[in-house]
Amino acid sequence: MIYPDYDTFLISPKWAALREVALQRDGYACRLCGSPASVQVHHRRYRRTWDQTRLDDLTCLCAVCHGIHEGRLPAVPIPLRSGFDQCLTILGFAVLLAVLAGLAAIVIGSPSGSS
Repeated sequence: MIYPDYDTFLISPKWAALREVALQRDGYACRLCGSPASVQVHHRRYRRTWDQTRLDDLTCLCAVCHGIHEGRLPAVPIPLRSGFDQCLTILGFAVLLAVLAGLAAIVIGSPSGSS
């Protein structure tokens, strides 16, 4: 069936089935921050017609990450998957990763017990 518009597709049995499979595949959690809250299924790629939508076109995002990705929300703090209590901005997280990578290089690169 060819759907005349996006809204019609979103109420179709095909979308309901694809959405549920995407949610199951992604563990009912955001693929960016890991949050299980307000998970939405996002189209990573749009096909020429809605009936051509495939599972690999979809990914799960929480409402916040979805809004940031689509430019509806400014970049805001996101919780880390590792369970830290604090939140870091996406930029802050990238800086933290760079610092940790630098520390790992120093620790791994130096023989133990040397000065």
